[in-house]
Amino acid sequence: METTARLAPLRAAYQALFAGRRARLVMSIALIGLAAVLLLRLSSFMFDPTQKRHSMMPGNPTLSLHSCLSAYIAAADRLGEPGSPLYAPESYPRQAHLVGRGISIGAFEQDKYEYPPPFLLLPKALLLISRDFVVLRAVWFVLSLVAVLVAMGSVAVWLGGKEGLAVAVLTPFCWASFIHLITLQMGNVQFVLFAASIAAMVAFDRNRPALGGALLAFAICTKIYPGLLCLVLLMQRRFRELLMVLGFALFYCAVFVALFGLSPFREFLFFQLPRLLSGEAFAFFKETIESKAANGSIFGLPYRLQLLGLVQNPDAIAPSLNRLYGFALLLFSGWVTWWAHRQVGQDRPLPRVTCAILWIALLNLAALQAPFAPSYTRLGTLWALCIWAPFASRFFRRAALFAAGWLAITLVIPRPQSLLLITGLLAQTAHISINWALLFWASGYARAHSQPSRSGPDE
Repeated sequence: METTARLAPLRAAYQALFAGRRARLVMSIALIGLAAVLLLRLSSFMFDPTQKRHSMMPGNPTLSLHSCLSAYIAAADRLGEPGSPLYAPESYPRQAHLVGRGISIGAFEQDKYEYPPPFLLLPKALLLISRDFVVLRAVWFVLSLVAVLVAMGSVAVWLGGKEGLAVAVLTPFCWASFIHLITLQMGNVQFVLFAASIAAMVAFDRNRPALGGALLAFAICTKIYPGLLCLVLLMQRRFRELLMVLGFALFYCAVFVALFGLSPFREFLFFQLPRLLSGEAFAFFKETIESKAANGSIFGLPYRLQLLGLVQNPDAIAPSLNRLYGFALLLFSGWVTWWAHRQVGQDRPLPRVTCAILWIALLNLAALQAPFAPSYTRLGTLWALCIWAPFASRFFRRAALFAAGWLAITLVIPRPQSLLLITGLLAQTAHISINWALLFWASGYARAHSQPSRSGPDE
């Protein structure tokens, strides 16, 4: 009986969404099937690196041989070794065959480690499973995929009703996108932590502060920019949740220091952090036209404009522009959170879809402050579109806007260079514009659809 009662809302949502709409059901199954096929095809390459024909771009050796995981494993294995700097570029020769004590990456290129030290607790734990890079790469792929799917599923369940089910049906648009698949192939942790940050906010709303604090603190200790969500919590006066985030962040740092000492933190604060702020840590993106055109960050914008002949000295402009953008984003984040609550009254909760769009859009904009922001930073916008579409009015208009936004964000033509620059600028413009538009839509939705009370945390 209890199981039947738990499934009743799902059954009602299914009936509301698909009853009498066989075409919609068939299209939904086909979309999920397509995403599954693409993921299975990629998994053959992730489990067997010799299957390069199943990589996302078999004809592009740079993408096929790039592995962000190599940086994580190399840095984790280097921890505790005296006289072994964690962030020095010379510690990560690009064509290195061995990245650690007996850990071979084969034909893959060695990447450099750029994140704060606490993140290395995770790859260090991976090394307890195996020291075979092929095995670690496969395990990392499975963990990343499962983490993202669970986080996205938790948001759909939390939204609830036929709209939540529609969000779950639409999210394969995000899974099956080229930028998600190539991110999984490269083993980059960006979208995993992005999704975990949103799942943390859902956990807070479900009155599970420990889970939310653990997830959000780890994301902040790795990528820093999810810390913008702490400003949202502050504006909402959720002080217990803030304390949980702070407590878990201190816990991760304390565990790391107890195991590996203070030296990595000193190196990050006095060597790596200044290089991140100046862009020197990602200076490689200035080397070629392709890398300049592919960088969608605010820091990289002057270098794109240089290719169009509109900027003469981007090195003099980029750091100041990035700092100005960061300061403006802080002010805007506080204002838009306050404005959304003003639409319903400070003593009333925001609609859940408003919260989800608010969190995701602000994180999307915050991620652009990194010196280098490749295509995977646009994945959050695809997710936001999948959440927005079921709640928007006027089916044909929302379908057209969804399709246009999805194409603008995902479509990048690598050749010739002029088209790469144009499509890159189009994707960057669409990325920023869509998130701004979604923020104002969410505030309007709050005003029109807010309820005096919210259902219980587990409904």
